[in-house]
Amino acid sequence: RYTIKKKDNEKIAGAVTEYYYNDNCDKFYYLTNDDGQTLYYYNGKEGLKIVKDIYDVAAIDVDHKIAVYTKNDKSNFTLYFQKADKTAVKVEDDLKTTVNVEIYKGKELYYINSDKELRYARIRGNKLAPVRTLADEVTTSLKAYKKGYVFLADIDGNSGDLYVAKGGRAKKIDSDVYKSNITVNTKGDKIYYFKDYGTSSGELYYTKGGKPKLIASDVYKYQTIKNDLLYYIKDYNVQERSGDLYRYNGKSKMIESEVRVMAANIS
Repeated sequence: RYTIKKKDNEKIAGAVTEYYYNDNCDKFYYLTNDDGQTLYYYNGKEGLKIVKDIYDVAAIDVDHKIAVYTKNDKSNFTLYFQKADKTAVKVEDDLKTTVNVEIYKGKELYYINSDKELRYARIRGNKLAPVRTLADEVTTSLKAYKKGYVFLADIDGNSGDLYVAKGGRAKKIDSDVYKSNITVNTKGDKIYYFKDYGTSSGELYYTKGGKPKLIASDVYKYQTIKNDLLYYIKDYNVQERSGDLYRYNGKSKMIESEVRVMAANIS
């Protein structure tokens, strides 16, 4: 750690392969490989050994001192939850692969296991409530939004059913949702997506976790800017490789014709 004001650095640990930090970077977890894969928690003064011989870190919440990780048990994996240096809790065993895990505000644990099930448990201090299944045939990762997570299930070809998971429940929002280009706005309260997407266009929708609302049909591409503002190209001509550019901020307004591409939003 280098302190700019003091123009000095100090060694925190050696043989570190990765570290996971909070916004202030004053506390963090880190992995070392000097004695197997060992996970430590740095409290601002020293590194505390949490667990050794882990296979993979699945999720870390530094502020709530939560680590979720897997251990290799013969040819399978076991998923563990651990709060600070308290006794680890076995979440699920006999996993064929490592899993996609999310920790929601230090209160809820969501993960997709190797059987494509979305599983959930409420976090109670250093323990977990009983784990239960919220949805089956989930083959996409979980995308965060303000109230929980967004995911697709029952994918057939390029589309599937859109769900939002919040408070330990999974709610179906829409069907025939294109598996690419699902976007959450910067505020986190709107989810934009394509429905019935064909060769080069589809219907552009948004939802706040309830009934979907149509923005426009025959949309080729869209790009969110922030909150309620986005741009999209519709009526795209494949031969001429161009279409009409619209601005949407609750209402659609045409900006320019014969537009081929939008520059990437890097803000």
